[in-house]
Amino acid sequence: MFLSRKGSSSLQRELDSFYKRVTGSDFNIYKETKGALSQARSYLNLSAFIEMNENVCNTFYSQAPYLRWKGHRLLAVDGTRLLLPNHKTVVEEFGEYGFGPHADSKRSKAIGSMLYDVLNLVTTDAQLAPYSSSERELLYQHLTRVEKGDLLLLDRGHPSIAILYLLTAMGVDSCARMKESWCCRSKNLRRAANGSSW
Repeated sequence: MFLSRKGSSSLQRELDSFYKRVTGSDFNIYKETKGALSQARSYLNLSAFIEMNENVCNTFYSQAPYLRWKGHRLLAVDGTRLLLPNHKTVVEEFGEYGFGPHADSKRSKAIGSMLYDVLNLVTTDAQLAPYSSSERELLYQHLTRVEKGDLLLLDRGHPSIAILYLLTAMGVDSCARMKESWCCRSKNLRRAANGSSW
């Protein structure tokens, strides 16, 4: 329950506040430490959170009168880079990369990506991969949660001719920020998708 809450203060203050509400106390009681939470969190199974999010999304889209923009579900994809803790299990999973002027500072990093329904404030999918991966690779994994009739907003790190062609074939409209030099290519893609010649 605690992990599903969105906190805005320090972890220890959030824990104290949480236990105050759970116990019905008038005071913040120092019941658990943030170190204890970190240790307990290491035993959680990641797949449980993935399944919970899938169930929430499936229930929401099948039962709620959710918002659309001009008939489209409006989805956006964006990625980020994450600096990871220095731990042997993290290094095993995500590897180490050299940073700094001489690439002699070894750090574990990851790349994360999220598919987000911007009108309904729903995260429909999230992916995490080693730093050597790319936002484009993670986008391919998001496509299992994208449906015909959706409008997908992409940043300039995502589009490629292959992805735009795939989205067109799936019946998914897209709006992508691109380099100026891509203008002619994207026009040719639309002609090809509509049965015209390149």
